[in-house]
Amino acid sequence: MTKFSLFLNIGVLAPVCFGILSGQDFVAHDWGSKQPSLYILFSIYCTILISSFYLLIKPNQYLFFHS
Repeated sequence: MTKFSLFLNIGVLAPVCFGILSGQDFVAHDWGSKQPSLYILFSIYCTILISSFYLLIKPNQYLFFHS
């Protein structure tokens, strides 16, 4: 289940981050025009994306939240 959630993160966030970075039309429609808050959101999304890639390559049970 953990790998599934990591793949889902990557599958969703990769196009979203690319869209924000390249200024696609769906970004302005969904998240608004270019403004500082959009780039804060972009940095959070990129952090989650990079962390997901890292955890797929080198799993670490202490970095996962288990309920």
